[in-house]
Amino acid sequence: MLKKGKKTRAWEAARKRLKARYMNLGITSCEMRLKDCMGTFGLSFAHRYKRSDSRCEHTFEKTCLACASCHGKTEYNRELNEEVFTRLRGEE
Repeated sequence: MLKKGKKTRAWEAARKRLKARYMNLGITSCEMRLKDCMGTFGLSFAHRYKRSDSRCEHTFEKTCLACASCHGKTEYNRELNEEVFTRLRGEE
């Protein structure tokens, strides 16, 4: 098995901080609320920019909590993703 890389370790540390921040803010279900939203099913952090993008930051402003359905819809739809992030976190 491969050892965890620098980016993976950085994301794991950031994820712990993000989870605490979201909990403190009372955000415990999908924020995107797109059609067919699944609420709390398959929750994960969606990023404004893909994690492979150099603009990606693991911050509250650049992430949101998304159910599996909503995350899947925005993952490869750049326009929809930007629209949702602008609604939730404001202009970049």
